[in-house]
Amino acid sequence: MKKIIFLVVCVFALNANAQKDSLSSSKKIKMNAGFMLNPQGYVSLKDPANGFKLSMPFYALFSFSKEEWSATPIFSLSDNSFGGFIEYSFPKSAMYLVAIKSTQTSDSYLGIGGGVPVANGKASAFIESGSSWTKWDPYFYMGVSIPLTFRIK
Repeated sequence: MKKIIFLVVCVFALNANAQKDSLSSSKKIKMNAGFMLNPQGYVSLKDPANGFKLSMPFYALFSFSKEEWSATPIFSLSDNSFGGFIEYSFPKSAMYLVAIKSTQTSDSYLGIGGGVPVANGKASAFIESGSSWTKWDPYFYMGVSIPLTFRIK
C-alpha cells in the first residue's frame, strides 16, 4: 500500500508536467533535490485542551516544477514516513495539497495549506489544516519550510 501511494504521487507529478510540456514546450522542467526543515507548531482541533505543540520534521525531497506548478515526493527522516505535495504558486503566495503515509503504522495524513515567501524567498511561512485518513482527527499547523536544495536540471 505504501509503495502504491508513493507511486501515485510520482506518476501524478510526472503526468502533470508532461501535460504542461505538450501545451507549452518552450518552458523547461526544473528539478531540485535535497532536504527541507519544517519547524512548526500544531494543535488538535478535536482536542484543543491538549494545547499547542511544537515539532521539527526533517525531509529528504526531490521536486519537479514547471511554471506555477510543482510536485515534490518527500521522505521524512524524523519519523519514517513518505508522501508528497503538489503546489500551485501565485506571484506572492502558494497553495498546496499534501499526503503523507507512515511506514511504521497504518496512519496516513491528508492536508491543504498555503504559504508566503519569507527571508528573500529562501523559505516559506505556511498555515495548514489536515487530518488522518484512518481516523478523523483534524489538526491546524503553522510554521516555516526551509529548503536546503540544489538544482539538478
